[in-house]
Amino acid sequence: MHDAFGRELKVGDRVIVAATVTALHGGEDHCNVTLQSAIGRRPDGALETLYAINTGVLICTPDHCQPFWENLPAGGARMLEPAEAYPDYPESEGDGAP
Repeated sequence: MHDAFGRELKVGDRVIVAATVTALHGGEDHCNVTLQSAIGRRPDGALETLYAINTGVLICTPDHCQPFWENLPAGGARMLEPAEAYPDYPESEGDGAP
């Protein structure tokens, strides 16, 4: 098993799915989205659709969401930790919250 760049994947690796939000689904107690992959799958290049992804596990990209990204002088970007982006946000209690 390999990622989009051909690097071998192992259980426990952290990955990022490059995707575009194509639909929003919300209620009183949840906010979910439908995503379409930005990179085609192997071997046919077709885009994948991912359904019912909770927005709490997503992070916007630098071009679309601030302040989670800091532009660097060399032209790159650095992802901020939640405490840097939102200093007043409560710390995680180990339940997956930021």
